[in-house]
Amino acid sequence: MDRLEDGVSLSYYAADPTRTALDHVGRVCGWSGALARVTPEGKLESFVVNAGQAELALKYGRDVLEFERGETLASIEGFVVAGESGAGSTSAPEALRSTTDFFAGNRPAGPSREQVWRWEPALRTAQAAQRASAALALRYQARRRAGRMKTLLGPALRPGTVVEIQELPEALALGPVWLESVRHRLSRDGAGSDVRFYEAGEADPTALLGSLGGLF
Repeated sequence: MDRLEDGVSLSYYAADPTRTALDHVGRVCGWSGALARVTPEGKLESFVVNAGQAELALKYGRDVLEFERGETLASIEGFVVAGESGAGSTSAPEALRSTTDFFAGNRPAGPSREQVWRWEPALRTAQAAQRASAALALRYQARRRAGRMKTLLGPALRPGTVVEIQELPEALALGPVWLESVRHRLSRDGAGSDVRFYEAGEADPTALLGSLGGLF
């Protein structure tokens, strides 16, 4: 293991044998708005992307050969994650008991086309469910402002890397982006990297921590 950032607190976790270990890692990280990746040394790490500060700079027309980005309309207004118990702490006895009213009489709107609900029985506290709800919302917003680019072969480009793209045409100018996926190509015909990115700003998963600051 390499760096592992704290996420939601769990009373226990039952590993479904029909899922792979990678499936479980992605599921748990998703509840906290975190990414998981394997380091060049072969170690697993998980972290919340800090998109406020670029780690690398790429120059359009030199490092970046092709670039496109777009924005989709928002059809979903909010996400609600409900657990199986609404305890105040994972160590409380009631965290191990199911409840018929997870929201303690304060049920939010939905489910509907605009308000998406998800049930995660492993989340036993209201705090964990709220954090997972915020993580889903931020991920959705990030996916709305996404793009792709082809670059020169960049071994330093990895999922979660925050990049500044310099000298973009004015109509395409944007702030830092974080890389969602990277595919490196190396053959006798040439080498390069195919990258999918999300814009930072409000779509930055780091905002999850600030948005939930009053809950902890």
